[in-house]
Formats: sequence, structure tokens, C-alpha cells
Amino acid sequence: MLLVVLSLTLWFPVLGQVSLNPDESQYEATASYLVATGNSAFLPNGAPGMFGLFKIATRIVGPYPIFAMRVVVMGIALLIAAMLFRIVYRETNRWCGLISGLVFLHAVAPFEGFAVNREWFSSMATVGGLSLYATIRRHERPRTWLLVTSGFLCGMALWFKLQASFITLVVPVVLVMEAVVSRSARRLRDELPWFATGGLLAGVAYLAPFSLNGTLGQFLEFMFSDVRVYVGGEAAARPSYMNRFVLDLPHSPVFLIAYALVTIVAAVWIVRLFRPGDASKHPGTAASMFAAYLVLAMICVQLGNRFFAHYYQLMLPAVAGLVGLAVHTLVRLARTRPAWRGAGLAGIALIVLQTAVLVGHEQLAPRPASMSHNAYKYVELTEYFEREAATGDRLFVWGWAPEIYSLTRLEAASHITFCQYIVNDIQGFPDAPSINDEWARMLMDELEETRPRFIVDASRATWFETKAWIYDLRNYPEFELNTLLETKYREVARVDDCPVWERVATNGDTES
Repeated sequence: MLLVVLSLTLWFPVLGQVSLNPDESQYEATASYLVATGNSAFLPNGAPGMFGLFKIATRIVGPYPIFAMRVVVMGIALLIAAMLFRIVYRETNRWCGLISGLVFLHAVAPFEGFAVNREWFSSMATVGGLSLYATIRRHERPRTWLLVTSGFLCGMALWFKLQASFITLVVPVVLVMEAVVSRSARRLRDELPWFATGGLLAGVAYLAPFSLNGTLGQFLEFMFSDVRVYVGGEAAARPSYMNRFVLDLPHSPVFLIAYALVTIVAAVWIVRLFRPGDASKHPGTAASMFAAYLVLAMICVQLGNRFFAHYYQLMLPAVAGLVGLAVHTLVRLARTRPAWRGAGLAGIALIVLQTAVLVGHEQLAPRPASMSHNAYKYVELTEYFEREAATGDRLFVWGWAPEIYSLTRLEAASHITFCQYIVNDIQGFPDAPSINDEWARMLMDELEETRPRFIVDASRATWFETKAWIYDLRNYPEFELNTLLETKYREVARVDDCPVWERVATNGDTES
């Protein structure tokens, strides 16, 4: 327990720092708009789970609640570690469970583990569903409502991260493997329909609010567009998977241990396929679940060939669970196979040593600095608004720089806090820049309603999917934002290479 508490102290120095991750800025800036306007979190560009949570936090603690949300994530980290401990402990012993929990709490840190990423919430739902399913498997004939609940929890992973789609199939994959090996579909027939029912209910619960909010069609279009981008990305390049999943990863020995156990589990299943026997001779439930979990999570991580660091968080619960189970596997080997006793004990020592190295390294690692992701720090721009802005002023940032909202803490004037979809940056056609009329209409309607005092053109200091110049407003002379700037705003400053426009007061208008 002391080590668990120590692991969480890694978070304390960075809880209040803004913009470790641009996604966090997007969430809290959008939440400021939603709270101010009373609009729903079920927006066309998805992520309603995160928008909704940040909206709730904004109502409770005020705008830009990054500190509070990181405290929530601390609790989620501890909860996931506790659930991993419970799953592994019930099939092995408390020491193996402790290793799993410690590995998770520390291995996650290098993968943007200090940021409020959607993967945290998605993994919490997944591990919760699998923890319940592992409990269900301890009973010969489980209650159907528990299976439905397990399926619902696993389906909830998609509320936060649609990329986690394959991970929802962990239980079905295990059930199918068991049916094939045992030559019996009884368990598959008894459990899968109820588990699938829970998953479908989670899907309905996710989509229904979009329908009630009138944004279901736009959201589905957004989702399918994103799928096309991910599939296109896979066809465009073939990365070295050895690098992506082994050589380039921090603490790669931990991953190699997990991969080794997955290989052993797969080998056991293959052997049992040709030598059918009773279920007691098959890999344990936890080993089968975590093996399937890791393989499916690896599929999710490589979708679109992006390999962002926080994507790997989807793998880490399975990796941690497998490391703890690997110790138990080696203990059994040492006890039951005298000829292998030396190798088994050596393997146990290596895993324990690697766990200690992992814990020690992350405890001594430097704390991440604020704005560590971004080449643009916006220091002078932040100071400018500290001098010039007043309480209640609204801000719109053109480009893809949501960090500016978090740094200035001004109320966002639109739910579109980065403009990727407006200029079709997600489509990947920088040679033919064009405006997405539907997204542009949403933006202009919201700006007409909120009439922000300030508009910042961050097109020269922006993130981008294709090329930065796709955000240059000169590419779109007919875009209504240009007209708005020319007729109702004046350029009052150019700070950090970002033109700052201020609304000109007219009859019946105010600056804010």
C-alpha cells in the first residue's frame, strides 16, 4: 500500500499545470462554452463522455477545471490498479496481484499518464467489465443480469474512445476459443447473448442522447469520416511494428514479459485444440482474458498508423495483468518441473527486478513540464490577455491551438475549439484547401450568438494534421469568418505571431 501511495505522488506536482495535452484544453474550453450557453455535451464531433465530465466539473469548481479532473484521474488510476490486483489475486496470490497493480501505476506514466486522456475512462470501463466477468466465471451458472452488466461496462469503453472498439470483444473471443477447444458451445450459448445484450444497451445509451439532441446524423457522419481517415492511414504507410511495440517503448522488458505469456497462452490453446480435455486443463480465465485483451488492444493502437503515446494506455492494463500472471506461471513451473526449477526461479527474479526498476525509475523521473507537447508556448499572448481582457470576455481561436483557451481562461465562444473539421484538415488534402460548409455554418451561427470580444488567428502557431498553411484564412476568401473580421473587428495586436482581433462596438452592440 505504501508503494501505491508513493506512486500517486508522481501526480501531485503537475495537477494544476495547464496544457500538458492539447486534448485537455479542448475539453475544458468546450465545457466553458457548454456551461455558459446551457448546450448539450452530445455534439457532432463526438467525445460526449469527456465533454460531459468536464462540463460537470466546470459547474462544480468553475471554468477550466484541469486540477479537479486530474484528481479524478488519480482515483481512476488507483481503481484500475485495484481491479487488476483483484483479478490476478483471485487466480494466483496477493503478491502477483500487487505486481500487476504496481506495474500499471508506473508503466502508464511515460505514456502521457499525467494527462486527462479518454483512454483512462475507457480502460476503467473495460477493466470493470472484465473484473465482473472474472467473478461471474467462478460460478457454474451465472446470473444473467451480471452478464448483461459486464457487457454494458465493456460497451461503455466506447463512450469515451471509439478507437477501443476491438477491446469490447475480449469476452466473446474467450468464449469462442473455449467453445472451439472444448467442442462444446454450452457456455458460449448461455453467456454470449446476455453479454452482447449489455453491449448493445451501452450502444443505445450512447447514441440515444445524440438523437434527442438532434445531432445523431452529424455525429454518424463524423464517425464514419474518421473511420475512413484511419483506414486510409493504414493503407498509406506500414510502420515497423517491432519498433512501435518493442524497441521504441519505455520499459520494453515489461512488454516483452507480457508478449511471452500471450505466446504461451496461445500455444496452450493450440495444443488443447488437438488434445481436447476438460476446462480445468485450459489456461485460466484471467490469463485468457488478458491475452485476448492485449492482442485486441494492440490492434486498436495501430489503427491509422498514428501511435500517439496515450493510445498505448489501452494496452497497459492487459500488460500489467500478464506480468503478474507470468510470475505465477513461473512459480508453478519451478514447483512442478524440477528440471526447470532454476529457469523458473531466474525468471521470477528477473520479473521482480524489472518491476522494482520500473517503480524506482518512475519515482525518480523528472515531473513533466507544462506545455511539454507544444513548440508554441504563447507566453506573450497569455500576458497580453492578462492585461487587456476583463471578466466575462469571450474568445475564439482560429486554428488548432486550444491551449490558448486554457492559458487565458477566457470563455470559449464556440464549441468548435479547434478548427480541423472546418478546413477538412482531417481529410488530408492540403493541396486543395476547402471549407466544410456544414461545420463552417455551425461555427458562424455560434459566433453570431456569442459575439466574442476577441478572436485570435493562430494559424501560424498551430497544430495540424496535414500542413499548417491549411489554416491560413487567405486560402478561403469567401469564408464568412473573413467577412466578420473585416466588418465587425479590428486588429489590435500581433503577439506570438498571432493576430489579435477585438470586436468594434456599434449601435446595439457591446464589446463583450
